[in-house]
Amino acid sequence: WLKPYAVRLQDVYTSFFVYRGLPEGKRPIKNADGHYELELENIPAYEREPYSLPDGELKPAVNFFYAAGKLDIEDFWKKEGKDWTDLIEDFIGKDRPAVRMVADAATAGAKSPAEKLLKLYLRAQQIRNLSYENEKTEAESRKLRDNRSVEDVLRNGYGYPSEINRTMIALARAGGFEANAVRIGERDESIFARNLPIARQLDGEIAVVKLDGNDFWIDAGTPYAPFGVVAWQKTDVPGIKLARKQDALWLTTPRFSASNSLIERKAVLRAEDGSLKGKVTVTYHGQDALQRRLSSRNDDEAATKKSLQEAAKSHLPDGTTVTLTKVTGMKTSDDAVEADFDAEIPNLGSFAGSRALIPLAVFDVGAKNPLAEAERKFEVNFEYLRSEASDVTMAVPDGYVVETMPKASRIDFGAVVYENHYEVTGGKTLHFTRELSISTPSVPVEKYAAIRSFFAKTGAADQEQVVLRKAAPKAAN
Repeated sequence: WLKPYAVRLQDVYTSFFVYRGLPEGKRPIKNADGHYELELENIPAYEREPYSLPDGELKPAVNFFYAAGKLDIEDFWKKEGKDWTDLIEDFIGKDRPAVRMVADAATAGAKSPAEKLLKLYLRAQQIRNLSYENEKTEAESRKLRDNRSVEDVLRNGYGYPSEINRTMIALARAGGFEANAVRIGERDESIFARNLPIARQLDGEIAVVKLDGNDFWIDAGTPYAPFGVVAWQKTDVPGIKLARKQDALWLTTPRFSASNSLIERKAVLRAEDGSLKGKVTVTYHGQDALQRRLSSRNDDEAATKKSLQEAAKSHLPDGTTVTLTKVTGMKTSDDAVEADFDAEIPNLGSFAGSRALIPLAVFDVGAKNPLAEAERKFEVNFEYLRSEASDVTMAVPDGYVVETMPKASRIDFGAVVYENHYEVTGGKTLHFTRELSISTPSVPVEKYAAIRSFFAKTGAADQEQVVLRKAAPKAAN
């Protein structure tokens, strides 16, 4: 029950409701005396489903807003765009010698515009990012000086994501590039609604730079982001490109393909004492590399080792032991994070009697269907498009020969595709490859049964086994 402030409401305030997730036919109703009323009962508790939109987009909610004066949505966003432009451009400044000096030093020796922009990006990434550090004490915070301009950021050597983004823009301009800020609505906690005049919806900021005549997106405000990779919550979202003497220009940030977010898993194994032992390598590319770095950004060496080992074990059968032997790429903006392990997988397959049965999909044989529930209330939502590639090589144990190999599988759900392949080389080496690609951001509820069936079929394909037979003993001379 709510009654809006009613003194000259049409001139002083505009008021409106925003609501979502209400039962069909339910909404706030205006009564004769001007108050609004909504009555609900028997609302079930919210239960999060795997691969869902942010909780705030799915829970039932009603919000009431006042806005000063009469409200025109397009005028509102034009004004906000102008205000942001003035604020950002004042921070960046124009043709500042200190910025040009840093840009010239960073790009020394660059042989192409792309290499030049990369060097400027790496220089911006060197700036300490305060938003990604552990919480500071009051004494530590007092030691930090405010940044009022790009020169302050470069002088102090630290900044918040928006300040680092603006420093990247200043460096790019000093290097001769056309560069602008873009205010965006990040989608990790909520989904931007353009018809809702609330400026704080545009809570993120990235840069767009002209490179060889094309828009090139840069996320310098996210530490360790590979060059040209934008953190997933900033992809495929609306934003306003900000430029002096121009109205706010709406655009949408790019949606990166599944190949830009790849996890490669390789294993070279041998059978020994009833277990499989050998080397495992996991390589994270693009978005997956970025997420791996961010999850360990404040960890020491021991904690980083533990998290990488746990991540590797989560994709191997229960009881597997892994020991990290080498890792590269965790503290840089290079494309890949690569981790090498010694691994032992006990009790995988059966060596009873004259035959041995071994599943080669060692990274997925124990995986459960991520969409196991029979019913679904909300659409399936993948945070970003992604792909996986597995490569397993195993030596045929001494005294055995290959009897049968599973047939290759291809399971095609259109934008979600699974494929595997088996081969044997010289009767001595088994080789298995597996690829999974998710090239759609979401699957509607009405297609849930199909996508659930897809993952059930891939799980069955991962259970297929190679059959080995004990070789007949050679006859004596």
